[in-house]
Amino acid sequence: MKNNKQKVITIAALVIAVIGLSIGFAAFASTLNISTSASVTPADGNFIVKFSKVNNELNEEDVTPSTGTGDAADIDNTNASNPKIGTLSTTFTQPGQSVEYTFYVRNMGKYDAYLTNIRFNNASTGNSFKVCTATSDNPVSNANDMCQYITYRLTLEDSPSNKVLTSTSDFATTVGNSYYVAKSADPTTGTTNSKMVKVTITYEDGSPFADGAFTVNFGSVELVFASLAGYVPPVATSEAATGDTCTVVNHKSFGNSCVLSQDTGTSGISTGDKITCGTESFYVIETPSNGITKMLAEWNLNVRQEGEFMPGLDYSYTYCESTVGYQDNHVRGQLQYDYDSPDPLVTSNMVRVVYEEYEFYIGYGIVQFDSDTTGNYGYWTTGENHDLNTSVYTQNNNGGYPAYVYNSNATLKTFVDNYVGYLNSALGANATGRLITYEELLALGCSVGTAKSCSNAPSWVYQTSYWSGSASDSGSLWCAHQDGNFNSRIGFLNFGAYGVRPVIEISTSLIN
Repeated sequence: MKNNKQKVITIAALVIAVIGLSIGFAAFASTLNISTSASVTPADGNFIVKFSKVNNELNEEDVTPSTGTGDAADIDNTNASNPKIGTLSTTFTQPGQSVEYTFYVRNMGKYDAYLTNIRFNNASTGNSFKVCTATSDNPVSNANDMCQYITYRLTLEDSPSNKVLTSTSDFATTVGNSYYVAKSADPTTGTTNSKMVKVTITYEDGSPFADGAFTVNFGSVELVFASLAGYVPPVATSEAATGDTCTVVNHKSFGNSCVLSQDTGTSGISTGDKITCGTESFYVIETPSNGITKMLAEWNLNVRQEGEFMPGLDYSYTYCESTVGYQDNHVRGQLQYDYDSPDPLVTSNMVRVVYEEYEFYIGYGIVQFDSDTTGNYGYWTTGENHDLNTSVYTQNNNGGYPAYVYNSNATLKTFVDNYVGYLNSALGANATGRLITYEELLALGCSVGTAKSCSNAPSWVYQTSYWSGSASDSGSLWCAHQDGNFNSRIGFLNFGAYGVRPVIEISTSLIN
Protein backbone atom coordinates (compact mmCIF):
# COMPACT_ATOMS: atom_id res chain seq x y z
CA MET A 1 0.00 0.00 0.00
CA LYS A 2 1.17 3.55 -0.68
CA ASN A 3 0.45 5.04 2.73
CA ASN A 4 0.79 3.96 6.33
CA LYS A 5 -2.90 3.82 7.09
CA GLN A 6 -4.19 0.45 8.13
CA LYS A 7 -6.81 -0.69 5.66
CA VAL A 8 -9.26 -2.76 7.69
CA ILE A 9 -12.84 -3.76 7.00
CA THR A 10 -14.64 -5.77 9.67
CA ILE A 11 -17.66 -7.93 8.94
CA ALA A 12 -19.69 -8.26 12.13
CA ALA A 13 -22.97 -9.38 13.65
CA LEU A 14 -24.39 -11.70 11.00
CA VAL A 15 -27.10 -13.90 12.49
CA ILE A 16 -28.85 -16.68 10.61
CA ALA A 17 -31.99 -18.06 12.25
CA VAL A 18 -33.92 -21.20 11.36
CA ILE A 19 -37.54 -21.11 12.48
CA GLY A 20 -39.14 -24.49 13.23
CA LEU A 21 -42.87 -24.10 12.68
CA SER A 22 -45.45 -25.80 14.86
CA ILE A 23 -47.69 -27.99 12.69
CA GLY A 24 -51.39 -28.40 13.50
CA PHE A 25 -54.76 -28.61 11.80
CA ALA A 26 -54.20 -25.59 9.55
CA ALA A 27 -51.03 -27.01 8.06
CA PHE A 28 -52.50 -30.45 7.38
CA ALA A 29 -56.05 -29.64 6.26
CA SER A 30 -55.44 -29.13 2.55
CA THR A 31 -53.66 -32.45 2.19
CA LEU A 32 -55.46 -34.74 4.61
CA ASN A 33 -58.94 -33.29 4.24
CA ILE A 34 -59.61 -33.48 7.95
CA SER A 35 -63.24 -32.81 8.78
CA THR A 36 -64.33 -29.81 10.79
CA SER A 37 -65.12 -32.02 13.75
CA ALA A 38 -61.61 -33.39 14.07
CA SER A 39 -58.04 -32.14 14.16
CA VAL A 40 -54.55 -33.58 14.03
CA THR A 41 -51.70 -32.18 16.07
CA PRO A 42 -48.27 -33.84 15.92
CA ALA A 43 -46.70 -34.66 19.24
CA ASP A 44 -44.29 -32.08 20.58
CA GLY A 45 -40.77 -32.48 19.30
CA ASN A 46 -41.65 -34.30 16.07
CA PHE A 47 -40.70 -31.39 13.78
CA ILE A 48 -37.06 -30.70 14.53
CA VAL A 49 -34.63 -28.81 12.30
CA LYS A 50 -31.23 -27.85 13.67
CA PHE A 51 -27.86 -26.48 12.64
CA SER A 52 -24.84 -28.79 12.60
CA LYS A 53 -21.15 -28.30 11.96
CA VAL A 54 -20.88 -31.52 9.94
CA ASN A 55 -23.00 -33.56 7.54
CA ASN A 56 -23.22 -37.02 9.04
CA GLU A 57 -24.14 -36.25 12.65
CA LEU A 58 -25.42 -33.48 14.91
CA ASN A 59 -22.32 -31.56 15.90
CA GLU A 60 -22.88 -28.25 17.68
CA GLU A 61 -19.26 -27.16 17.96
CA ASP A 62 -18.21 -23.74 16.64
CA VAL A 63 -17.97 -23.46 12.85
CA THR A 64 -14.65 -22.19 11.51
CA PRO A 65 -14.27 -20.76 7.98
CA SER A 66 -13.90 -23.34 5.21
CA THR A 67 -11.92 -20.78 3.19
CA GLY A 68 -10.37 -17.49 4.22
CA THR A 69 -9.79 -16.22 7.73
CA GLY A 70 -12.57 -15.32 10.14
CA ASP A 71 -13.92 -15.74 13.64
CA ALA A 72 -15.46 -19.00 14.79
CA ALA A 73 -19.25 -18.98 14.44
CA ASP A 74 -21.27 -20.38 17.32
CA ILE A 75 -24.23 -22.76 16.92
CA ASP A 76 -27.12 -22.32 19.31
CA ASN A 77 -29.87 -24.94 19.02
CA THR A 78 -31.19 -24.46 22.56
CA ASN A 79 -34.35 -22.75 21.36
CA ALA A 80 -36.12 -25.48 19.37
CA SER A 81 -38.24 -23.00 17.41
CA ASN A 82 -35.39 -20.62 16.62
CA PRO A 83 -31.98 -22.28 16.15
CA LYS A 84 -29.22 -19.79 15.36
CA ILE A 85 -25.71 -19.61 14.04
CA GLY A 86 -24.00 -16.33 14.69
CA THR A 87 -20.81 -14.26 14.97
CA LEU A 88 -19.80 -14.91 11.37
CA SER A 89 -17.19 -12.20 11.01
CA THR A 90 -13.85 -11.44 9.44
CA THR A 91 -11.39 -8.63 8.82
CA PHE A 92 -10.40 -7.63 5.30
CA THR A 93 -7.29 -5.58 4.52
CA GLN A 94 -7.50 -5.35 0.73
CA PRO A 95 -9.75 -6.14 -2.26
CA GLY A 96 -9.92 -9.73 -3.43
CA GLN A 97 -10.16 -11.24 0.03
CA SER A 98 -13.04 -13.53 0.95
CA VAL A 99 -14.27 -15.75 3.76
CA GLU A 100 -16.66 -18.68 3.47
CA TYR A 101 -18.51 -20.59 6.18
CA THR A 102 -19.91 -24.05 5.48
CA PHE A 103 -22.42 -25.70 7.79
CA TYR A 104 -25.51 -27.92 7.60
CA VAL A 105 -29.24 -27.78 8.18
CA ARG A 106 -30.18 -31.10 9.74
CA ASN A 107 -33.66 -32.64 9.85
CA MET A 108 -33.94 -34.52 13.15
CA GLY A 109 -37.72 -35.00 13.16
CA LYS A 110 -40.41 -37.32 11.81
CA TYR A 111 -41.69 -34.97 9.08
CA ASP A 112 -40.13 -34.02 5.79
CA ALA A 113 -38.73 -30.51 6.06
CA TYR A 114 -39.38 -28.03 3.25
CA LEU A 115 -37.68 -24.68 3.02
CA THR A 116 -40.65 -22.44 2.25
CA ASN A 117 -39.12 -19.00 2.59
CA ILE A 118 -35.89 -17.09 3.00
CA ARG A 119 -35.92 -13.63 4.52
CA PHE A 120 -32.99 -11.33 4.08
CA ASN A 121 -34.00 -8.89 6.82
CA ASN A 122 -32.82 -5.31 7.02
CA ALA A 123 -30.03 -4.43 9.39
CA SER A 124 -31.51 -2.91 12.53
CA THR A 125 -29.62 0.32 12.06
CA GLY A 126 -30.26 1.01 8.41
CA ASN A 127 -32.59 0.63 5.46
CA SER A 128 -30.69 -2.01 3.53
CA PHE A 129 -29.44 -5.51 4.23
CA LYS A 130 -25.95 -4.21 4.92
CA VAL A 131 -24.94 -1.00 6.66
CA CYS A 132 -21.42 0.39 6.61
CA THR A 133 -20.08 2.73 9.28
CA ALA A 134 -16.65 4.22 9.88
CA THR A 135 -14.81 2.92 12.93
CA SER A 136 -13.22 5.23 15.46
CA ASP A 137 -9.74 3.87 14.80
CA ASN A 138 -8.42 5.38 11.55
CA PRO A 139 -11.94 5.86 10.10
CA VAL A 140 -12.67 5.68 6.40
CA SER A 141 -14.02 8.91 4.93
CA ASN A 142 -16.49 7.26 2.54
CA ALA A 143 -17.94 4.23 4.32
CA ASN A 144 -21.26 4.35 2.46
CA ASP A 145 -19.54 4.47 -0.92
CA MET A 146 -17.22 1.61 0.00
CA CYS A 147 -20.12 -0.54 1.20
CA GLN A 148 -21.02 -1.53 -2.37
CA TYR A 149 -17.80 -3.51 -2.73
CA ILE A 150 -18.64 -5.94 0.09
CA THR A 151 -20.88 -8.76 -1.13
CA TYR A 152 -22.84 -11.44 0.70
CA ARG A 153 -23.94 -14.74 -0.86
CA LEU A 154 -25.92 -17.69 0.47
CA THR A 155 -25.68 -21.01 -1.38
CA LEU A 156 -28.09 -23.88 -0.75
CA GLU A 157 -27.20 -27.45 -1.64
CA ASP A 158 -29.58 -29.02 -4.20
CA SER A 159 -31.47 -25.85 -4.88
CA PRO A 160 -31.69 -25.31 -8.66
CA SER A 161 -28.06 -25.34 -9.85
CA ASN A 162 -27.00 -24.73 -6.26
CA LYS A 163 -28.44 -21.25 -6.64
CA VAL A 164 -26.51 -18.40 -5.05
CA LEU A 165 -28.92 -16.06 -3.24
CA THR A 166 -28.30 -12.46 -2.31
CA SER A 167 -31.83 -11.32 -1.54
CA THR A 168 -35.27 -12.60 -0.56
CA SER A 169 -36.51 -12.06 -4.11
CA ASP A 170 -33.84 -14.42 -5.46
CA PHE A 171 -35.42 -17.25 -3.53
CA ALA A 172 -38.99 -16.34 -4.44
CA THR A 173 -38.35 -15.99 -8.17
CA THR A 174 -35.80 -18.69 -8.90
CA VAL A 175 -36.28 -21.32 -6.22
CA GLY A 176 -39.95 -21.02 -5.33
CA ASN A 177 -41.54 -21.85 -2.02
CA SER A 178 -41.37 -25.65 -2.11
CA TYR A 179 -37.64 -26.31 -2.07
CA TYR A 180 -37.14 -29.73 -0.52
CA VAL A 181 -34.50 -29.68 2.20
CA ALA A 182 -34.32 -33.08 3.84
CA LYS A 183 -36.36 -36.23 4.30
CA SER A 184 -37.59 -37.05 7.74
CA ALA A 185 -35.52 -39.21 10.03
CA ASP A 186 -35.70 -42.89 9.15
CA PRO A 187 -38.15 -44.42 11.69
CA THR A 188 -36.32 -47.76 11.72
CA THR A 189 -32.69 -46.65 11.80
CA GLY A 190 -33.05 -43.13 13.20
CA THR A 191 -30.88 -41.83 10.36
CA THR A 192 -31.19 -38.08 9.93
CA ASN A 193 -30.69 -36.01 6.81
CA SER A 194 -28.76 -32.82 6.15
CA LYS A 195 -28.28 -30.18 3.48
CA MET A 196 -25.23 -27.96 3.15
CA VAL A 197 -25.40 -24.18 3.45
CA LYS A 198 -22.59 -21.81 2.47
CA VAL A 199 -22.23 -18.17 3.43
CA THR A 200 -19.60 -16.21 1.51
CA ILE A 201 -18.54 -12.64 2.29
CA THR A 202 -16.18 -10.96 -0.16
CA TYR A 203 -14.29 -7.71 -0.60
CA GLU A 204 -14.65 -7.82 -4.35
CA ASP A 205 -11.48 -8.10 -6.42
CA GLY A 206 -10.73 -4.96 -8.41
CA SER A 207 -12.49 -2.71 -5.92
CA PRO A 208 -10.88 0.50 -4.64
CA PHE A 209 -8.70 0.31 -1.57
CA ALA A 210 -10.40 1.82 1.48
CA ASP A 211 -8.69 4.93 2.84
CA GLY A 212 -9.45 3.86 6.40
CA ALA A 213 -11.32 1.38 8.56
CA PHE A 214 -15.04 0.71 8.43
CA THR A 215 -17.45 -1.94 9.65
CA VAL A 216 -20.08 -3.78 7.62
CA ASN A 217 -23.09 -4.98 9.62
CA PHE A 218 -25.42 -7.41 7.92
CA GLY A 219 -29.04 -7.98 8.87
CA SER A 220 -30.36 -11.41 9.73
CA VAL A 221 -31.15 -14.21 7.31
CA GLU A 222 -34.03 -16.46 8.26
CA LEU A 223 -34.60 -19.90 6.74
CA VAL A 224 -38.26 -20.78 7.27
CA PHE A 225 -39.22 -24.46 7.31
CA ALA A 226 -42.55 -26.28 7.25
CA SER A 227 -43.79 -29.84 6.96
CA LEU A 228 -45.73 -29.11 3.76
CA ALA A 229 -44.28 -27.84 0.49
CA GLY A 230 -45.53 -24.38 -0.25
CA TYR A 231 -46.88 -23.78 3.26
CA VAL A 232 -45.98 -20.31 4.51
CA PRO A 233 -47.27 -19.21 7.93
CA PRO A 234 -49.40 -16.06 8.00
CA VAL A 235 -47.45 -12.82 8.34
CA ALA A 236 -49.08 -9.74 9.77
CA THR A 237 -49.55 -6.70 7.60
CA SER A 238 -48.88 -3.30 9.05
CA GLU A 239 -49.44 0.25 8.00
CA ALA A 240 -48.74 3.66 9.46
CA ALA A 241 -51.78 5.07 11.19
CA THR A 242 -53.27 8.38 10.17
CA GLY A 243 -51.16 11.41 10.91
CA ASP A 244 -47.93 12.93 9.66
CA THR A 245 -46.07 10.87 7.13
CA CYS A 246 -42.39 10.11 7.26
CA THR A 247 -41.72 12.54 4.41
CA VAL A 248 -42.00 15.38 6.94
CA VAL A 249 -38.36 14.79 7.87
CA ASN A 250 -36.24 13.32 5.11
CA HIS A 251 -32.83 13.90 6.62
CA LYS A 252 -31.38 13.55 10.10
CA SER A 253 -27.91 14.66 11.12
CA PHE A 254 -25.82 16.07 13.96
CA GLY A 255 -24.60 18.99 11.88
CA ASN A 256 -21.14 20.13 12.96
CA SER A 257 -21.83 21.80 16.31
CA CYS A 258 -24.05 21.76 19.41
CA VAL A 259 -25.77 24.84 20.79
CA LEU A 260 -27.75 25.77 23.90
CA SER A 261 -31.10 26.14 22.15
CA GLN A 262 -33.41 26.49 25.15
CA ASP A 263 -32.21 27.99 28.42
CA THR A 264 -34.11 27.61 31.69
CA GLY A 265 -32.72 30.98 32.78
CA THR A 266 -30.20 29.66 35.24
CA SER A 267 -26.65 30.87 34.72
CA GLY A 268 -24.65 28.60 32.45
CA ILE A 269 -25.81 25.13 31.42
CA SER A 270 -28.14 23.54 33.97
CA THR A 271 -30.73 20.79 34.42
CA GLY A 272 -33.62 21.17 31.99
CA ASP A 273 -31.72 23.17 29.39
CA LYS A 274 -32.10 21.99 25.82
CA ILE A 275 -29.04 21.23 23.69
CA THR A 276 -29.39 20.92 19.91
CA CYS A 277 -26.87 19.29 17.58
CA GLY A 278 -28.05 19.52 13.97
CA THR A 279 -31.53 17.95 13.87
CA GLU A 280 -31.01 16.18 17.21
CA SER A 281 -31.93 17.70 20.58
CA PHE A 282 -31.33 16.70 24.19
CA TYR A 283 -32.33 17.77 27.72
CA VAL A 284 -29.61 18.32 30.31
CA ILE A 285 -30.28 15.99 33.25
CA GLU A 286 -27.59 17.25 35.62
CA THR A 287 -25.58 20.44 36.02
CA PRO A 288 -22.28 19.84 34.18
CA SER A 289 -19.26 18.85 36.25
CA ASN A 290 -15.65 18.03 35.43
CA GLY A 291 -16.20 19.37 31.91
CA ILE A 292 -18.90 16.78 31.06
CA THR A 293 -22.56 17.43 30.26
CA LYS A 294 -25.10 14.61 30.69
CA MET A 295 -28.18 14.92 28.50
CA LEU A 296 -31.20 12.75 27.69
CA ALA A 297 -32.33 12.39 24.07
CA GLU A 298 -35.47 14.41 23.37
CA TRP A 299 -37.16 11.44 21.68
CA ASN A 300 -36.63 7.70 21.36
CA LEU A 301 -34.43 6.34 18.59
CA ASN A 302 -36.19 5.24 15.41
CA VAL A 303 -35.10 1.61 15.30
CA ARG A 304 -36.22 -1.21 13.08
CA GLN A 305 -37.52 -4.25 14.88
CA GLU A 306 -38.12 -7.64 13.33
CA GLY A 307 -39.35 -10.63 15.20
CA GLU A 308 -42.42 -12.38 16.50
CA PHE A 309 -45.01 -10.30 18.35
CA MET A 310 -47.03 -13.39 19.25
CA PRO A 311 -46.70 -17.07 18.21
CA GLY A 312 -46.88 -17.23 14.43
CA LEU A 313 -47.07 -13.46 13.98
CA ASP A 314 -43.98 -11.99 12.37
CA TYR A 315 -43.58 -8.24 12.31
CA SER A 316 -41.13 -5.80 10.80
CA TYR A 317 -41.65 -2.06 10.74
CA THR A 318 -40.07 1.29 11.38
CA TYR A 319 -41.51 4.78 11.34
CA CYS A 320 -39.51 6.16 8.43
CA GLU A 321 -36.63 4.71 6.45
CA SER A 322 -34.90 8.08 6.08
CA THR A 323 -34.61 8.55 9.84
CA VAL A 324 -33.64 5.04 10.93
CA GLY A 325 -31.09 5.14 13.74
CA TYR A 326 -31.80 8.71 14.81
CA GLN A 327 -34.35 10.27 17.15
CA ASP A 328 -37.84 10.87 15.82
CA ASN A 329 -40.72 12.60 17.55
CA HIS A 330 -43.15 9.97 16.22
CA VAL A 331 -41.18 7.21 17.95
CA ARG A 332 -42.46 7.24 21.50
CA GLY A 333 -42.96 3.57 22.36
CA GLN A 334 -46.34 2.46 23.65
CA LEU A 335 -48.37 5.61 24.31
CA GLN A 336 -51.23 3.89 26.12
CA TYR A 337 -52.02 0.43 27.38
CA ASP A 338 -55.43 0.12 25.71
CA TYR A 339 -54.25 -0.40 22.14
CA ASP A 340 -57.40 -2.15 20.96
CA SER A 341 -59.13 1.14 20.25
CA PRO A 342 -56.68 4.02 20.62
CA ASP A 343 -57.73 7.61 20.12
CA PRO A 344 -56.71 9.46 16.91
CA LEU A 345 -53.91 11.44 18.58
CA VAL A 346 -52.26 8.26 19.78
CA THR A 347 -52.56 6.36 16.51
CA SER A 348 -50.49 8.94 14.66
CA ASN A 349 -47.51 7.61 16.60
CA MET A 350 -48.34 3.91 16.39
CA VAL A 351 -48.43 1.24 13.72
CA ARG A 352 -51.67 -0.57 12.87
CA VAL A 353 -51.27 -4.34 12.65
CA VAL A 354 -53.83 -6.62 11.04
CA TYR A 355 -53.52 -10.35 11.64
CA GLU A 356 -56.31 -12.70 10.58
CA GLU A 357 -59.38 -11.44 12.50
CA TYR A 358 -57.32 -9.32 14.89
CA GLU A 359 -56.42 -5.64 14.65
CA PHE A 360 -54.32 -3.67 17.10
CA TYR A 361 -51.70 -0.93 17.38
CA ILE A 362 -48.06 -1.03 18.46
CA GLY A 363 -45.87 1.95 19.25
CA TYR A 364 -42.99 2.76 16.93
CA GLY A 365 -39.52 1.96 18.20
CA ILE A 366 -40.43 -0.68 20.79
CA VAL A 367 -37.60 -3.12 21.56
CA GLN A 368 -36.64 -5.86 23.96
CA PHE A 369 -34.01 -4.96 26.53
CA ASP A 370 -32.38 -8.32 25.93
CA SER A 371 -33.13 -11.63 24.26
CA ASP A 372 -34.39 -14.64 26.20
CA THR A 373 -31.24 -16.67 26.73
CA THR A 374 -31.46 -17.11 30.49
CA GLY A 375 -34.93 -18.52 31.09
CA ASN A 376 -36.56 -15.16 31.87
CA TYR A 377 -33.79 -14.25 34.31
CA GLY A 378 -31.50 -11.35 33.48
CA TYR A 379 -27.86 -11.78 32.61
CA TRP A 380 -27.09 -9.83 35.80
CA THR A 381 -28.05 -12.81 37.99
CA THR A 382 -26.02 -15.74 39.21
CA GLY A 383 -26.51 -19.13 40.86
CA GLU A 384 -29.50 -21.43 41.12
CA ASN A 385 -31.52 -18.79 42.99
CA HIS A 386 -30.74 -16.15 40.36
CA ASP A 387 -29.40 -13.70 42.91
CA LEU A 388 -27.86 -10.41 41.83
CA ASN A 389 -24.25 -10.99 40.82
CA THR A 390 -22.85 -8.61 43.40
CA SER A 391 -19.30 -9.11 42.15
CA VAL A 392 -20.32 -7.29 38.99
CA TYR A 393 -23.48 -5.26 39.66
CA THR A 394 -23.57 -3.17 42.81
CA GLN A 395 -25.61 -0.08 43.55
CA ASN A 396 -25.54 2.23 46.60
CA ASN A 397 -22.77 0.04 47.99
CA ASN A 398 -25.22 -2.61 49.18
CA GLY A 399 -25.19 -5.03 46.28
CA GLY A 400 -29.00 -5.06 46.06
CA TYR A 401 -31.71 -3.83 43.75
CA PRO A 402 -32.14 -1.44 42.04
CA ALA A 403 -28.88 -2.22 40.31
CA TYR A 404 -27.57 -0.59 37.16
CA VAL A 405 -27.06 -3.53 34.78
CA TYR A 406 -26.92 -1.93 31.32
CA ASN A 407 -23.75 -3.07 29.59
CA SER A 408 -22.56 -5.00 26.53
CA ASN A 409 -24.85 -7.92 27.40
CA ALA A 410 -27.97 -5.88 26.61
CA THR A 411 -29.26 -6.53 23.08
CA LEU A 412 -30.47 -2.96 22.61
CA LYS A 413 -26.99 -1.58 23.33
CA THR A 414 -26.26 -1.82 19.61
CA PHE A 415 -28.74 0.98 18.91
CA VAL A 416 -27.15 3.28 21.50
CA ASP A 417 -23.62 2.56 20.31
CA ASN A 418 -24.47 3.23 16.67
CA TYR A 419 -26.14 6.51 17.59
CA VAL A 420 -23.09 7.64 19.55
CA GLY A 421 -20.95 6.63 16.59
CA TYR A 422 -22.94 8.91 14.29
CA LEU A 423 -22.54 11.81 16.74
CA ASN A 424 -18.82 11.32 17.23
CA SER A 425 -18.20 11.01 13.51
CA ALA A 426 -20.02 14.29 12.82
CA LEU A 427 -18.59 16.32 15.69
CA GLY A 428 -15.17 14.77 16.06
CA ALA A 429 -16.21 14.19 19.65
CA ASN A 430 -15.46 11.46 22.14
CA ALA A 431 -18.95 11.23 23.61
CA THR A 432 -20.34 8.14 25.32
CA GLY A 433 -23.89 6.80 25.48
CA ARG A 434 -25.92 4.65 27.85
CA LEU A 435 -29.40 4.29 29.34
CA ILE A 436 -30.63 6.49 32.16
CA THR A 437 -30.34 5.21 35.75
CA TYR A 438 -33.03 4.74 38.38
CA GLU A 439 -31.31 7.34 40.57
CA GLU A 440 -31.21 9.90 37.75
CA LEU A 441 -34.95 9.48 37.18
CA LEU A 442 -35.60 10.02 40.90
CA ALA A 443 -33.43 13.14 40.85
CA LEU A 444 -35.51 14.47 37.94
CA GLY A 445 -38.73 14.09 39.94
CA CYS A 446 -39.94 10.51 39.50
CA SER A 447 -41.07 8.84 42.72
CA VAL A 448 -41.60 5.33 44.09
CA GLY A 449 -43.99 6.04 46.94
CA THR A 450 -47.56 4.79 47.10
CA ALA A 451 -47.93 5.69 43.44
CA LYS A 452 -44.90 5.05 41.29
CA SER A 453 -44.95 8.05 39.01
CA CYS A 454 -42.96 10.58 37.00
CA SER A 455 -45.89 13.00 36.80
CA ASN A 456 -44.15 15.44 39.16
CA ALA A 457 -41.07 15.53 36.92
CA PRO A 458 -40.77 17.95 33.96
CA SER A 459 -43.02 16.77 31.13
CA TRP A 460 -40.05 16.02 28.88
CA VAL A 461 -38.98 13.27 31.28
CA TYR A 462 -42.04 11.17 30.41
CA GLN A 463 -43.03 12.31 26.92
CA THR A 464 -41.97 8.90 25.60
CA SER A 465 -42.04 5.34 26.99
CA TYR A 466 -38.49 4.05 27.44
CA TRP A 467 -36.18 1.68 29.26
CA SER A 468 -33.84 2.66 32.08
CA GLY A 469 -30.70 0.60 32.61
CA SER A 470 -31.55 -0.27 36.23
CA ALA A 471 -32.91 -3.68 37.15
CA SER A 472 -35.65 -3.85 39.77
CA ASP A 473 -35.31 -7.61 40.29
CA SER A 474 -33.86 -10.72 38.66
CA GLY A 475 -35.81 -10.32 35.41
CA SER A 476 -37.22 -6.80 35.26
CA LEU A 477 -36.18 -3.18 34.87
CA TRP A 478 -37.48 0.26 35.75
CA CYS A 479 -39.18 2.08 32.87
CA ALA A 480 -40.71 5.49 32.33
CA HIS A 481 -44.05 5.53 30.53
CA GLN A 482 -45.63 8.28 28.48
CA ASP A 483 -48.73 8.34 30.70
CA GLY A 484 -46.56 9.40 33.66
CA ASN A 485 -46.16 6.01 35.27
CA PHE A 486 -42.78 4.95 36.63
CA ASN A 487 -42.96 1.20 36.26
CA SER A 488 -40.97 -1.55 37.90
CA ARG A 489 -41.16 -5.30 37.39
CA ILE A 490 -41.31 -4.91 33.62
CA GLY A 491 -39.66 -8.03 32.20
CA PHE A 492 -36.71 -7.44 29.90
CA LEU A 493 -38.63 -9.32 27.19
CA ASN A 494 -41.47 -6.80 27.31
CA PHE A 495 -40.87 -5.35 23.84
CA GLY A 496 -44.47 -4.25 23.46
CA ALA A 497 -44.10 -0.90 25.21
CA TYR A 498 -40.65 0.61 25.62
CA GLY A 499 -38.08 2.17 23.33
CA VAL A 500 -34.46 3.36 23.38
CA ARG A 501 -33.87 6.89 24.71
CA PRO A 502 -30.14 7.25 25.32
CA VAL A 503 -28.27 9.46 27.74
CA ILE A 504 -25.30 11.12 26.04
CA GLU A 505 -22.27 12.34 27.99
CA ILE A 506 -20.35 14.93 25.98
CA SER A 507 -17.61 17.46 26.58
CA THR A 508 -19.18 20.74 27.72
CA SER A 509 -16.66 22.60 25.56
CA LEU A 510 -18.45 21.32 22.44
CA ILE A 511 -21.66 23.20 23.39
CA ASN A 512 -21.75 26.79 22.20
